[in-house]
Amino acid sequence: MRKALLLLVIWSMMGPWHGLAQDRIPHIALSKGDSLFVLNARGDTLFTSAEWFSPTVYANGYLQVSRMYLDEDSILQKATAWADTLGREVLILPARYEGWVIQNELVRVRDVVTGLYGFWDLKRREVLEPLFYNAGQLSQGLIWMQNMVWDSIPPQDRLHYYINLKGKARIRARYPRVCDFAEGRARVQNAGGRWGYLDLKGRLVIDTLYTQVTDFCQGEAVACTYAGCGILNQKGQWVIPPDYCGMGRFQEGLAPVCVNGRWGYINRKNELVISPQYSDARGFFCGRAAVEIDEEWGYINAGGAMVIMPTPQQIGEDFHLCRAWNGRGSYMNEAGEDQPLPPAFDKLYDLHLPAGWPQLHPQPYRLRLEP
Repeated sequence: MRKALLLLVIWSMMGPWHGLAQDRIPHIALSKGDSLFVLNARGDTLFTSAEWFSPTVYANGYLQVSRMYLDEDSILQKATAWADTLGREVLILPARYEGWVIQNELVRVRDVVTGLYGFWDLKRREVLEPLFYNAGQLSQGLIWMQNMVWDSIPPQDRLHYYINLKGKARIRARYPRVCDFAEGRARVQNAGGRWGYLDLKGRLVIDTLYTQVTDFCQGEAVACTYAGCGILNQKGQWVIPPDYCGMGRFQEGLAPVCVNGRWGYINRKNELVISPQYSDARGFFCGRAAVEIDEEWGYINAGGAMVIMPTPQQIGEDFHLCRAWNGRGSYMNEAGEDQPLPPAFDKLYDLHLPAGWPQLHPQPYRLRLEP
């Protein structure tokens, strides 16, 4: 009864967070003193904990947190842990390992002592053998890995394998750098530093011609040559010609482009609809795009009007689920209005999944010609 009353009091003090949580934020984590509170999309408290702290990301139904524990030598250690939406702790990773998100009951881990990579099996509660010198994240049923030291091997002879969940090699990729699959395509880089794409059968379906590329998203990828940046389809054809010194993906019908060192936006017809005038610019989310002017970030709408004025505090983060982290310890809505912390709490945590995380080689959604 006392716990229910406490939650009712906290809930009544949340004010504008009730509607924001219900409509736009799938999970919210807040803390009061040493206690962590996690709320769901309706604003209901899913669980509380006095053992967990510093939540970092919510993905695939699991919240990643930190906690202290006693190791086998009775020494207090800090470890990474994961909890499900009912507040049940599904894994405490020994301090020897650092881990990423849970996928298919597996967590990609790195042994901080040996530097080797592997996968922790939630069901068996152990690291699966063997460990690799390098490994990617599970994507479309495949994981790329490096199984030997390459110090004495020429770049053109370096071999990666894509293996399935049974450990069977499905693709042999003789490239010094490979990446996870996305939409049936994996970025690979040849010994000359040029990028192309493999398909799920290991065939080079887009030749290694590009100085920079992104993963495919909705059938398109940003790519750059020495001359400029544009957008490719999955056949390797230019959807937008490489005429720009920088380019981003299309978001809500517009894509950021760089012309003579200034950023603006084009539409699907490759027409400039917002003139190049910004020192930096990002994609549109919820009708807002972050732009930089004189080292300060503000937000414009699709018509190019500045709807959230630039300030030194704003960090220019994209809107996710129609709210953006404001750099002041809270969120703001599309009107630029800060959502203050409910009085019952000390701190709010940003749990959205950052772009590129947790890939070993994080890839941006926009590229710019290298000097």
